Amino acid sequence: LIITILCWFVKGSNYFLWLNGLNGSGKTLLTSFINKIVDPTSANPGTLPTSVRELAVTLSAGYLAVFDNITKISDDVSDLLCQAAYGGTYTTRKLYTNKETTCVRFHNVIILNSISEEVVKKPDLLQRIIPIKLNTITDGRKSEQELKVEFKLALPAILYGIFDTLRKAFKILPETKSPSNFRFIDAARLGCAISKILWDDENVFINAFNANMVLGSFELLENDALTNIVLSWLREQESMQLKKGFSHPLTLPPIKATTFHETIVNFAKQNNVNITTKGLAPDATAFTKKLNTYSINFNNIGVEFSRIHTNSGNIVNITIKQSINPVSNPLFKVAA
Repeated sequence: LIITILCWFVKGSNYFLWLNGLNGSGKTLLTSFINKIVDPTSANPGTLPTSVRELAVTLSAGYLAVFDNITKISDDVSDLLCQAAYGGTYTTRKLYTNKETTCVRFHNVIILNSISEEVVKKPDLLQRIIPIKLNTITDGRKSEQELKVEFKLALPAILYGIFDTLRKAFKILPETKSPSNFRFIDAARLGCAISKILWDDENVFINAFNANMVLGSFELLENDALTNIVLSWLREQESMQLKKGFSHPLTLPPIKATTFHETIVNFAKQNNVNITTKGLAPDATAFTKKLNTYSINFNNIGVEFSRIHTNSGNIVNITIKQSINPVSNPLFKVAA
């Protein structure tokens, strides 16, 4: 709800919405409803272009961009999507010319939806996205036509509610504190003001935001073969430290990068997974690179990796700031 209202925050950088769920969870219909609320003139939802040139043209055509049933996002496309959050340009040669160029400008709110939980991987894009997992609708299902009729009847009241909430939120915005450790601080601050108006508690937005980031990161890490093994090993280390009487934050003994790689390889073999033959982490360098790729996800769930360069090699320091067991992680419970 807050993210839909934030779509009207057009002056600064804003978050993207990522809806993830199996067939029958209502992803496409929900995004079409949000589209009609925010930018009814745009031709959404559409297919995510595979080239940056096509994507730039698509983004420049409207304010809200909705991309449906995404299966893969290339690095170049991911980088251009990141630019859209705060406004960007794409310069290319004009067709049928040698020297003339054309500049495409865009500044968008973006909604992505997918079945796979692994389509968004690059850290920069992950920092701009709020992931929301939708469950398959089984009980009380209505036809798409019924829902569209009900939505059309409710649309005037929905728009009134959004505009009235924004009016009140902007009124208290000067006295609303900026949340710490948030990207796009202006949008986050407005989100806090909106939650204050709707629920009389500005922390509703902060808690929901953090909870969804934790849930999304847990699922992403568990769906990757290598990071799932690392996560299982970290949970075992956490359990051992807690049994010894230590409490969070837990600092594990420093370990050489090569030794860390060997430890994970052996742990994987104990769990009947050979991560070296599958090409997941053939050596310590590839292993470290993979961990760096997922560093933001580990940070989201409370695990921090830091490296120190020494004469004898790289030393990895690992800190577990909060429980990485979903059963005991309070933010995971909020998201669920």
